[in-house]
Amino acid sequence: MDTMTLTKAAGGFLCALLVFLLGKWAADSLYHVESAGAAAYVIDAGEEEVVDAGEEVSFAEVMASADADKGANVFKKCAACHKLDKGANSAGPYLYGVVGREVASADGFGYSDAMASHGGEWTPELLDEFLTKPSAAIPGTSMSFAGLNKESDRVNLIAFLNENSDAPYKIEAPVSEAPEATPTEDVSEETGTSDEAAVQDAAPAAASGMLASADLKKGERAFKKCAACHKLEEGRNGVGPYLNGVVGRPVASAEGFNYSGAMKEYGGDWTPERLDEFLTKPRDVVPGTSMSFAGLAKEDERINVIGYLDSLSN
Repeated sequence: MDTMTLTKAAGGFLCALLVFLLGKWAADSLYHVESAGAAAYVIDAGEEEVVDAGEEVSFAEVMASADADKGANVFKKCAACHKLDKGANSAGPYLYGVVGREVASADGFGYSDAMASHGGEWTPELLDEFLTKPSAAIPGTSMSFAGLNKESDRVNLIAFLNENSDAPYKIEAPVSEAPEATPTEDVSEETGTSDEAAVQDAAPAAASGMLASADLKKGERAFKKCAACHKLEEGRNGVGPYLNGVVGRPVASAEGFNYSGAMKEYGGDWTPERLDEFLTKPRDVVPGTSMSFAGLAKEDERINVIGYLDSLSN
């Protein structure tokens, strides 16, 4: 090999090395990290929304503070697949009027089998659960969106969607703390009724001693597990019968609902005690019931939800 060939080879190598060094210098200039060890992407674990365990906030209270204008910004994450114009389906179904709409009911859209068989209505509670992690809420859904980690983003989005409707969904107001009871003797003197009559009037409100320890706010949160199939508005049946006034109501008596034969034969009234037994494991208590819910294993959770339902009775 002559000197000229060696010179050319060395020159080529040095040129390549120079290009590499210049490229590295340019890359370091463009993508320089100021603080070593800082995470490139911090996963939001919801730390900003940690609530004192002693003051659990109900979903209704969170919804009451929702900001629809901020929800419009959150909707940008959905806009690639969903339109707000009524009937304008895209990669996903149109979302105009979705709050309160029957699940899988957008005309002309081809839903997955999992979504089509889910049933119920898109209540704010069900939307909140679904938007947290769609694939976990409805396994088999064709929706590939990972979900919204922040509860504030979810409720703001739901509030925004609710504004885009011909008939906005009436969102339940937060359950307020019960006012301090007025002494019975004062009421009796003011109304002219006897102490005995006053006690008789107060008895239905007590419903049962087992509900004395019920936490209505926690019961409202527990009801989210029921909201996919049951409505609270009187006479408004869903996949299951409406639950307004269910405490003390005769079994299988919700007007307009088609009960299973097993439930009709069960009979009696829905006393707090019977509801507690049924909610523990519905299919064991009423074999043959069409209710697919597995049940509430925790006694305090059952008492809380029964107390919450009792507080809503007309």
